[in-house]
Amino acid sequence: MRRGGIGLAAVLLTAGIVATGLWALEGTEPDTAGSDFSATPLNSIDTTALTVARAEFCSAVDPREVEAALLGEAVEHDSYANGDEVTLTEGLTDVAHEFGCAWTGADGAVARAWLFVPPVKTALARRLIKSASSTPGCTSSAEPAFGTPSVGLTCREPSPSASYRGLFGDAWLTCEVTPAPGSTDLDQVRARAGGWCVAVARAAAATDPA
Repeated sequence: MRRGGIGLAAVLLTAGIVATGLWALEGTEPDTAGSDFSATPLNSIDTTALTVARAEFCSAVDPREVEAALLGEAVEHDSYANGDEVTLTEGLTDVAHEFGCAWTGADGAVARAWLFVPPVKTALARRLIKSASSTPGCTSSAEPAFGTPSVGLTCREPSPSASYRGLFGDAWLTCEVTPAPGSTDLDQVRARAGGWCVAVARAAAATDPA
């Protein structure tokens, strides 16, 4: 189960895009047959210059970026929209106030992302960062930036994962990579998450508001 989704209401109580992503920005069609594709490292671009729409973005994610994040083809894809009922845990559902999606590889690796629909102000973003940074079993870092403010999270427990979450204008966006069970190379997971988050932010930035 992903960490942090369906989360705006909980934080307020307790703490107080047919694909068009990267190629839409560049004006080219995706070459899904290309074998030399590589993700863009997060530390090589200025994400703070991106403006993200609080709208559906999942159909805009470049399929090649999904494969790069999973280290292989996706065998399963799930998504949900604002107002959908989403299962939080077994026997517990809630209405989503976000857009989200996840791709799963044959080995169990997962690449996911979610975007709050309600606007988020800087003060709330900082509370969200503080809450995420205190997650047991995880370490946080302010660099590289993923929007502003933002935080990167690398977790060993309950299972290895790496994620970034940040504010783009008034849009709060989170992206995460969970490697195949048994993976222990957290540096590699963190790098995969960085490239994945660049893809997600570009897809969301290319999306027109609903």
